[in-house]
Amino acid sequence: MEKGVETYKQGIKKLGNPPVLLRDLATIYELSGDYASSLEYYFTWAKADTSVYQEVERKIMQLIESGERTEQLENGVKRLIQVEPKKSLGYKLYGDLKLKKGEIEQAFELYKTADLLSPSQGENLLLFARTCLKRKSYELSLKVSQYLEGTCQSVECSIEARLISASSFAGLEKYTDALFAYQKLAQDFPIKEVQAQAYFQIGNIYLDNLKKKDQAILWYGKILPLKETTLYPGTLIKLGEIYLLKDQLDSALTHYEKNLKDPLSQPVYEELSFCLAEVYFYKGDLEQSAELYQKIINDFPKGMFVNNSLERLNLIKDNLDMNRPFLKDFSKAQLLEYQGNFTEAEKLFEKIVQAKVSTLSDAALMEKSSLLRKERDFKASILAYQSLFDKFSESPYLPLALKSIGEIYMQDLKENQKAKESFELFLKKFPHSLYVQEVRERLKELSPGS
Repeated sequence: MEKGVETYKQGIKKLGNPPVLLRDLATIYELSGDYASSLEYYFTWAKADTSVYQEVERKIMQLIESGERTEQLENGVKRLIQVEPKKSLGYKLYGDLKLKKGEIEQAFELYKTADLLSPSQGENLLLFARTCLKRKSYELSLKVSQYLEGTCQSVECSIEARLISASSFAGLEKYTDALFAYQKLAQDFPIKEVQAQAYFQIGNIYLDNLKKKDQAILWYGKILPLKETTLYPGTLIKLGEIYLLKDQLDSALTHYEKNLKDPLSQPVYEELSFCLAEVYFYKGDLEQSAELYQKIINDFPKGMFVNNSLERLNLIKDNLDMNRPFLKDFSKAQLLEYQGNFTEAEKLFEKIVQAKVSTLSDAALMEKSSLLRKERDFKASILAYQSLFDKFSESPYLPLALKSIGEIYMQDLKENQKAKESFELFLKKFPHSLYVQEVRERLKELSPGS
């Protein structure tokens, strides 16, 4: 390899930094694990051919995200800053490294420097604030966004910074501050798209956090006249959701049927169709819901809701003739769960489990197990999933049940050894399951150094 590298270096020197050779040498160093040298030649490649700047940044970010050889990467980035102290890229990448290591305050300072050196001031810090928000580092995302509010030089930057501030308040459960921030944003920037974003988030806070459905309706309703905004279609979904939560199924039907005829609902047409089918299912109109699920499968064979529709359709077909009363109980239980009435939902699911309906009881037990997890009764949820193996040894839900047990141990109980044992048992028992790749990823997360 050393001879080949030396040949590349001689060619680069002789030909005056040809981009192709710089790229190849950077790749060779990367593959050999010499990340510091790899960075040096990636940077030189970007200087020789400015059109690849973003590609180079993406490659280096991939190295940083890998979490490998961080000391080499840090040395390489420091070298870049020494050679190009007036370029923003080195400081931004150094900030990314610090963020990866959990040194968030240092990352913020480096991003501030990168932002000052960037021709598009505010862009780097907005990216950093969004990253903090995504990582649920709400205190820091708020600190960064409020800093930006005082330094932004463009309307776009100011709007984005204030949206992040409001979202950070919501993440910190400071809902009064969040509501005020969104309302002030809509007032200060009478731009329809901005107002729709603010109203939508206010509606979400009232619906999801404060559990005030009528207040949520008022704020979502403010978006309905703003039909040309991107959040108009999503608002139609939210309003239908509230009708269901309020147990106003007829109103939900009318709402979905009406808005499916609206050309502006096209971005969420498939979802609206699925919601309409679900309402019929909850009402116990099984034939009508089956017809709508089949239409979704036909119209959207690669859609987001095709698997859900197929699962519902199979459930209806398997139980419509012989087990209609139990199937109606199942649909009612699912509606109760959707509405947050877990106690009554659990009773209905258990009734179906005890009935030992060959084509439905295993599904009811899966739903009950999932519901117990939502109630944070993790031990009971695990026991319920485990009982599926004893009561319904031929159930197609067995792989999902075992995967779910592993996830409870991993994500909820933080018992990694038991999670690992569950996932390893899964791979042994169900090597051809659709969930195999997902389970392997979980095991990778649990492995040392992951």
